[in-house]
Amino acid sequence: MDSQLFKFVMPLQSYDHALLPEGQRDPNSEEFGLAVSTQLTNEMLAFGVKARIVVNSEFVEIEWDPNSEVDLVTGCVNLLRKGMHRSAVPLLQAILKERPDEQVVLFNLGMALSDLGQLDEAIGCLSRLVKLSPDQADAHISLAVALIRHGETAKGISALEQAIKIDPDNAYAHRNLGAALMRTKRFEEAFASLNQAATLAPDEPGFGLVLPKRLAN
Repeated sequence: MDSQLFKFVMPLQSYDHALLPEGQRDPNSEEFGLAVSTQLTNEMLAFGVKARIVVNSEFVEIEWDPNSEVDLVTGCVNLLRKGMHRSAVPLLQAILKERPDEQVVLFNLGMALSDLGQLDEAIGCLSRLVKLSPDQADAHISLAVALIRHGETAKGISALEQAIKIDPDNAYAHRNLGAALMRTKRFEEAFASLNQAATLAPDEPGFGLVLPKRLAN
């Protein structure tokens, strides 16, 4: 097996200071670099991974053994399920750098970036996922949501229509199509889609955009 370490470098300004205790969030303080290193080290240890963390005035460098038997992707998905997007995203980006075609990483990273409003990056991830897996309805749905959030409603509607062709019983696709059609004032079509979503998933409330469930594997 390849013994080369995974190495990920991210700008220090991309690090979420809210992950640190209140008294250690000032990037100009002496404690800041150590606090960042400690937080990331502990986060990786929680996954069972021993990582080397280096923090300087501009960048954070994370390095770990890719041959570890620990499933970091599942760990990141669990962070996302807890709403800890800003913790999960840098790790998913690091994994994607080493495994650019890993679909579960593209899916979860794309949805997390979409939730965070980083829509250009989200669309990039999810567009690649659609190219790699054109028959996966959830890929088209997630891309559609990012496109609609980005103001590209027509493209989003097309992606949702493609998802429904692939999986006619996908309630998420029908619900999002209904919400998108409402935005374009195509009310009759919108209510037909929303009624279909309600028939397929009667316990799902609301009329807004919704993402499919995150994949763990």
